[in-house]
Amino acid sequence: MRYEQSLTWAAFFCLLVTGCKKEPVDEPPHISITSPTENFSFNVPDTLLITVSVSDDQGVTQVTASLLNADNIPVVAGVSAVPATGQGTVTLALPVLSQQLESGPYKILATASDGNNSARQLLPVQLNGVPLRLRAVFTVTEQSSNSVALYRTDSLGQTTLATTWPMDFGGAAISSSAQQLYVAGGVSGAFQALDADNLATVWQVPNQSSIGFPWFTSVDVGADGRVLLGTQDGTLRGLNAENGIGGAVGNLPIGFHAVQSITTGNFIISVIENTITQEKRLGTFFSSSGALAESQVLTIDPVVVLPRDEQHVLLYGSIAGQGVVQDRTVSGGSYWEPYTWSAPVIAAARISSDVWAVALQNGELHRFSYAGASSMQIAAGLQIQQMAFDEVNGVLYVGSVNLLQAINPQTGAILAAWPLSGEVRKVLCLLNR
Repeated sequence: MRYEQSLTWAAFFCLLVTGCKKEPVDEPPHISITSPTENFSFNVPDTLLITVSVSDDQGVTQVTASLLNADNIPVVAGVSAVPATGQGTVTLALPVLSQQLESGPYKILATASDGNNSARQLLPVQLNGVPLRLRAVFTVTEQSSNSVALYRTDSLGQTTLATTWPMDFGGAAISSSAQQLYVAGGVSGAFQALDADNLATVWQVPNQSSIGFPWFTSVDVGADGRVLLGTQDGTLRGLNAENGIGGAVGNLPIGFHAVQSITTGNFIISVIENTITQEKRLGTFFSSSGALAESQVLTIDPVVVLPRDEQHVLLYGSIAGQGVVQDRTVSGGSYWEPYTWSAPVIAAARISSDVWAVALQNGELHRFSYAGASSMQIAAGLQIQQMAFDEVNGVLYVGSVNLLQAINPQTGAILAAWPLSGEVRKVLCLLNR
């Protein structure tokens, strides 16, 4: 009996030992960035040589390296390699070539995987971006009711006719961050997002005027990078500048369409016009939802709206044959008029945090100071139609009939001039980012 009990206890002990035995743990790989060193500084363009040491009980199947910005978002395409023996040291060459990258702190992210588990390590580095520079000035002219031309003035001052389109003009804008040019027909002609280098169409939106609503009434790029596209059916859309993906941002009051739109703070501000009565209003939309926050009836005929700060915009226009600038709050409808000119305003452009260039119908060009509520004439006889400021070189580009000029905004001196053909409808400065 004792023998049988001994056998029973022995069997129970074996089962207990077997049941308590743990399976081997599949641990994640061990990873270490050995080169470059922490806070390594490099210039763009460059190729980062990243050395990573890895080991794993199962064998590492892949090592990947990429570059993250301060928000931990990848900014260049990652590169990968497979260790020859499943562990050891791997060197990866990571090209960092984009001129869109600004100087500042970034992070190298190295990842190792054994097929089941992965491990990662971050290494802070310092990136020195390419200096900001002017790449080109694009001038859009309307040569007739069904012909729009595009001129390109490069950084060396050479001006060429880049292309023409058989359409009327519905709007144009540029995005230095996306390196794209946007042009739309009015009643005829598609909206096109064009590569700034070769003018190839990256994405487009068809014009539906041939089959009914809508057609295009405005094209702008907001401070948040979205393309703000107004159409005759009273819709203002915010589209991703890279690919055109997006939807309706806001529905305007019945009978109105967008003439010009900007973003400031959490709002989209749009000059809107009634198709029949030509009544002008300033529409304020919530940037995230597109819901209409308020609509202010305008007492002037507006030419351009420009942001002053997150809570205020400056509205340039005319009333009773005089030019005027209104400082309007984004919400609430309050405003005041810092300055009035003797002739209607034709165009305006911001040239510093407190100073604006203002072109008048009588051919005068003024420097308007908001802080001093004062204006000084710097040139005359120019007949300006459109303006754009090159913030890198401090040059004001102005378009007149059949002419583009570069002007010193401090003195009004003409620095250069280029002949064009047609009415200038838009002047656009393209920077390298």
